[in-house]
This record gives sequence, C-alpha cells and structure tokens, in this order.
Amino acid sequence: MRGRHMARRKGAQAKRRRPSSSSAAHNNIGLLRLMLATGVVFGHACGQFGPGAPFREPILTLIPGTLDLASLCLDGFFLISGWLITMSRLRSRSTADYLCRRVIRIYPAFLLAYALSIWLIHSLYAAPGSPQWWRLALLQAPPAFQHEGTWWNANAPLWSLAFEFRCYLMVALLGATGMLARREMILKLALTLLTLWLLSRYPPLNWRLHSLQYAQNWPLLYALIGEPAASLRLFTIFFTGAAGYLYRDDIERLIDHRAALVSGLWALLLLGHPSVAEWAICLVGAPALYWLAFRANLGPLGQINRRTDISYGTYIYGWPAGLSLAMAGFNFWPYLAITVITSWACGWLSWHLVEKPTKDMLRLPALLINRLARERSEQRVPASIHSD
Repeated sequence: MRGRHMARRKGAQAKRRRPSSSSAAHNNIGLLRLMLATGVVFGHACGQFGPGAPFREPILTLIPGTLDLASLCLDGFFLISGWLITMSRLRSRSTADYLCRRVIRIYPAFLLAYALSIWLIHSLYAAPGSPQWWRLALLQAPPAFQHEGTWWNANAPLWSLAFEFRCYLMVALLGATGMLARREMILKLALTLLTLWLLSRYPPLNWRLHSLQYAQNWPLLYALIGEPAASLRLFTIFFTGAAGYLYRDDIERLIDHRAALVSGLWALLLLGHPSVAEWAICLVGAPALYWLAFRANLGPLGQINRRTDISYGTYIYGWPAGLSLAMAGFNFWPYLAITVITSWACGWLSWHLVEKPTKDMLRLPALLINRLARERSEQRVPASIHSD
C-alpha cells in the first residue's frame, strides 16, 4: 500500500511539473534554427559571388533600404536564443553550471572557425597582416583583409557571437540576483529596451548613436561592450525572447495559427517601412516565429536538425565556405547551392567532431557522480528482511 501511495504521489508531482508544449522536447526549434542559419549563409553568399551576380541581396533587391536577409535571420536567432537561454538558466543548478554550459557550447567551435578563417585568407588570398589571436579571448571576429583593392571580412558572422555572449552574462547576473524569475521585471526591461530602440530610430538620435565610434582609440573597451547601436538592437531582441519564455503559458493560450498568420503578414508589410522595419518585425513578427517554433505541426520536417544540431556550425562556417568557393568559377545559382550544402556539411562535422564531444565531456562528471550515488544506494543492506 505504501509503495502504491508513493507511486501515486510521484505521478501527481510529475504531472504538475510537466512542461507546456512550448518548452517540451517536441518542437520545431532545430528546423527553425537551421533555416535561419541557412538564410544567413544564402544572404552573404549573394554578396560574396562578386561581379556578375543577378542580385547582391534578395530582400534589398525587392525593397531597397529595408532589412537584409542575413540581418533578419540573425534577429530571429536572437529572439529564439532569448527564449532558450532563459529556460536554460532557470533549469541550471547554479550560475557556475549555467556559465560552464554556455562557454562549452559557444567557444570550441568558435576557436576552430577563427583559426580556419585565418588559414583560408592567408592560403587562398595571400592576405598579409597579423591574425590578432587576442581576439579569441573576447569572441571577436578575425581582422578584415585586403584583396585587389577591396576590404573583405575573414568571417563576418562571428561578429555577433560576442554580443550573444554578453546577453548570456546578463542572464547570469539576473539569475544570480533572483530577478530573472520575476517575470514582470523582465517584461518591463524588454519594453524599456523596445522603447529606447524605437527612439533611436529618430534620425538625429540615430546619427548620434552611430557616431559613437571608439574602436580606434579604445579597442579594448570596444571589444568588451561592442558598438552601442548593435548592443541596443540585439539586447532588445534577446530580452524580448526572454520575456516571451517567462510568459509562455499566456502566449500559448493566445497564439494559434490564425494569430500567427496575421502576425506574419504584418511583418511582411512592415518590411516596406525601412525606418522602423526591424523594430516592428521584432515586435509584430514574434508571435509568428513562436507558433512556427513550438505550435506548428510540421510532421517529419519537424524532426530535421533535432538530434544533430548543425545550425551553429552552418552559421560560423558558411562565410569561409563562400569565400573559398567564390574562386572556383561556378555560375551564380550552382555557387549558391554548393555553398549552402558545404556549410551544412561543415555544420555536421562541427557537431560530431567538436560540439557534441565537448558537451559530452561536460556531462561526464555529473554522470560519474550519479553512478557512484546509485552504486552506494544499491550496496546498502536492509536492517531486517521480512519473509512470508
């Protein structure tokens, strides 16, 4: 009877702890992250092809002056990241455990991507200059290089990793002080950032914000806090996603396929208003992104990139792949297709050879501790044995 009672209590507790559909394992996050990473690679590859391309950027060709495809996909990344990282911190055992997981997740593949990018530009383009290895400690992108009178980025997408890690550190601070669990405070923070970001779009303020250039005179300060305009933009998007996670139960009740459709249509319409396009899409398009990530039933497509997450590797190796293939002499469309496929292959290799092994190394101490505890409990001999 006591065993049945304990089993019933455990079942009730498990039912109370059962996550909502938005936080359950069965979602389309993997597919969506891969789509966003592929969008970044595609958008960049159009510009990397050089002269002879039918267009330099897909969205800007249709709507001049608005948001480019790579920036739009990066915004989607940060919105999802705010959701997932907030969940990760609240589920972590401690701040140290959370930070260790974040460092292990982002640094090993970044180090390899940085070194590979430096090797490529020196091997393929014979670019002079120092690798500036100090940038590794601060998650900075490799230095730009000059080729045939034109300056090129060695690996442009890496610039965003420092901003993402700064968001991780802010989440760690909020979690350590207990403020992350106070969802009203995080919502107020997100609304404040959204308001400041909107005000910064006002031309005089926008000019003033972008004129704060101190990279040359204060390189270390620039490396630590980044460009003010980019910090405001990405912190706003990230904490909009964080607030979304904390209010996930309310969002789940309000957002269905009809609301997601309206949200997506409004986001497309707002692309035609360059001055507020990115701000409005972040706010208005978020419900559509949420529905696609957590509520849409995509069948077998939802399984893509779920167990083998190649999105991060696709994102950080897509640019070097595009630079290398640009010298191969392909026509435009074959070049785009081969660049995307190559970036997927690099992402697959990165996951299996770098990212997953380092994550498994992090889990090893916890697995050993749990195994030792289980063996000790099994070795305990009961004080008395009752027989029928």
